[in-house]
Amino acid sequence: MKKGITMTTDKKGILLSLIAAAGFGVAAPLSKFIYDFGLSPNLMLTLRFLMASVILWSYIYLKRKKIKYKVTKKQLGLLFLLGGIIYVATTAFYFTGVKYIPVSIHVMIFYTYPLIVNGFTVFVFKDKIPTKQIFAMFISFLGLILIAFNGVFTINYLGMSFSLFAALGYSIYLMTLNIKSIEEINSLVLAAYTNTFSGLVFFLYSFIKRDSYLNVPLPAWLAIGAMATVSTAVAIIVLKKGIQMIGPAKASIIGTFEPLEGIVLSVLFLGETLNLNQIIGIILIIFAIILVQSQKTTLNKAVTY
Repeated sequence: MKKGITMTTDKKGILLSLIAAAGFGVAAPLSKFIYDFGLSPNLMLTLRFLMASVILWSYIYLKRKKIKYKVTKKQLGLLFLLGGIIYVATTAFYFTGVKYIPVSIHVMIFYTYPLIVNGFTVFVFKDKIPTKQIFAMFISFLGLILIAFNGVFTINYLGMSFSLFAALGYSIYLMTLNIKSIEEINSLVLAAYTNTFSGLVFFLYSFIKRDSYLNVPLPAWLAIGAMATVSTAVAIIVLKKGIQMIGPAKASIIGTFEPLEGIVLSVLFLGETLNLNQIIGIILIIFAIILVQSQKTTLNKAVTY
C-alpha cells in the first residue's frame, strides 16, 4: 500500500515537472510572436516580470503561514544584485537574441549553460570534473560548430553572440545562488524578488526610452499575459511542487526537454526550418545536456529564466 502511494507521488512529480518544462519552453516562441507587433524586448519584459511578480507575491501571501518570506537587509541587497542586475542582463540578452536568429537555434545555444557552469567549476574554482562531463562539453562544442558553420544557413552572428551571452549570464546567476545567504531563501520568494527587481529595472529603462504602453494591441497583451502566467509564475510554482515530489536531479533531467519544445513550436508555428547539419548539431547538444544534467546538482533554486 505504501509503495503505491510513493509511485503516485512520483508520477505526479514527473507530470508537474513536465508541465513546468512546457511552460518555460514556450517563452521564446511567444516572444517571437510578440515582436511581430513591434514591441521592444524592454517593454515586453517589463510587462512580463511585473505581471509575474504580482501573481507570485499573491501566491506567497496566500501561503504565508507555510512560506518564510521575510529576508534580511544583506539578503535584500543580494536579491537586487541577482534580479536587478544579473537577471536583467541575462533576460535582455536572451530575448534580444530571439530577434536575430531562429528560435530553434537560439534555445539550443542558450541551453549550453550547464556546460558553462561546469567549465567555471573547473577553470575558476579548480574543481575536478568527471570524464563524462569533459566528453559532454566536447560534443556540445561540436554541435555548436555544426549549427553555426553548416555552409547552407547564414546565421546572424550578432544574434548568436546575444544567445551565448544569455547562457553565460544565466550560468553566473546559477552560481550566485550558491551564496549561503541566498541558499537560505525559499525558492518561490527568491523568484518573486527576482521578477520584481527585474520588472522595476526594465520599467525604468523603458520609461527612459519612452516606450509606449498604450499602443500594445490585444493579441500582444494576451501573449505577454500567457508569458507572465504560463511561462513564468505558474511554471515556477508547479516546478517547485514537482521538485518537492521527485527531487531536483530528476526535475532537471525533465527540464532538458524545454529546448525541444521550443524547437518544435518554432517549426510548427513560426515556419522555421532546419537542415541536416543543424539537426545533428541539436541532437549532439541535447545529448551533452542530458549527460551534464544527470549529475547531482545543488542548483535547485533556479526555477525561472
